[in-house]
Amino acid sequence: MQLAASGGTFPIETAPKFFQFIYNVIPMKYSIALLKESLSINVDFNAVISNGLVFVGIIIVFFAGTVGVNKYKTKKIM
Repeated sequence: MQLAASGGTFPIETAPKFFQFIYNVIPMKYSIALLKESLSINVDFNAVISNGLVFVGIIIVFFAGTVGVNKYKTKKIM
């Protein structure tokens, strides 16, 4: 679902409305953009930095959420 919604398989403009809606909140969009920049001859470092920071930020938020839920569940069991 993420690959289709990130524009990795076909342009996001041709995707269904649901995929266009979630386009900006999925991490795959930013990893695809980083991959496209890495294959480019003229690398736009501003795009690499901004996409990289958003991608790392999403990873940190989801990791913190996972740790929080895990601590809550283990505390609830004890």
